[in-house]
Amino acid sequence: MISVIVPVYNVEKYIEKCVESIIAQTYTDLEIILVDDGSTDNSGKLCDLYASKDERIRVIHKENGGLSDARNVGIEQSTGEYLSFIDSDDYIHPQMMEILYRNMQEYGADLSMCDSLEVAENEEFVFEKICNRVRVVEHPLEELRNNAAKISVAWNKLYPRKMFDEVKYPKGKLHEDEYVIHELLYISKKMIVTDEKLYAYVQRQDSITSKINIKRIEDKLSAYICRIVFFEGKGNKNMQKYAYDMMLLYIYGLLDGLATLQKEEKAKIKKVIRRKLIIATKNTMKLLTLKEKSKACVFYMFPFGWMKYKSEQR
Repeated sequence: MISVIVPVYNVEKYIEKCVESIIAQTYTDLEIILVDDGSTDNSGKLCDLYASKDERIRVIHKENGGLSDARNVGIEQSTGEYLSFIDSDDYIHPQMMEILYRNMQEYGADLSMCDSLEVAENEEFVFEKICNRVRVVEHPLEELRNNAAKISVAWNKLYPRKMFDEVKYPKGKLHEDEYVIHELLYISKKMIVTDEKLYAYVQRQDSITSKINIKRIEDKLSAYICRIVFFEGKGNKNMQKYAYDMMLLYIYGLLDGLATLQKEEKAKIKKVIRRKLIIATKNTMKLLTLKEKSKACVFYMFPFGWMKYKSEQR
């Protein structure tokens, strides 16, 4: 059985389409867990209504604790051998669970992933015919290098539930997926990936993922540090250094896009970057060349000045 976990918070406009797409799955041995995370609109009532119509649906009402907390509660309450996470404002192809499960079984993989597509909030999308072209990934951790954007999210995969015996999503963090994906890939021995777009990721104007703020930046940087520390503990120097390099690339891109901000906003962001950069650099110092250490020092002192210099060199 697959336990499908759906965190729900103030999504009365979207929840019906999401749940209907799960109910309509061709793979029917499902436990659908709707975690109402303290919604203040009619989302919780809609969840209860669905539970009264389909015995596979269970509703958990709880105080608001955020997406990670809702997922963790859903995991704790799940009884399926496998887990899948669906965001409550998105929807899925009718064959998503069937294809992910079948691929996992056929290829003996312990992680199964599909592709996704971005859909505008008011767009009506019709999924294409399935061909199920797959590739086997013998070293799943390498996907962090080769396919970072798609591999990092939680909602396009099927997992064995036992993977989450030790792994938990960090409560109160944004970019929560990026705090745990490296651990899941480290545990995984083989992954199967289909290029079929089976998940519709709805682009909402009011979504937490569409807003840039200090907390979002700080949590993103903390997620990179989490990876650096994890790989340091595992003695994987290559992935530790790669996580550090990816953190720097993120910072470069961030500063490049924030160059027009007001002085006060720049100062706040600079403070966050400096604090996180020094932690990451200390944990990676032994792996850096003298040139890299010098660059890190200059960048720490003058982040926006460094970006201006890099821009002039292009």
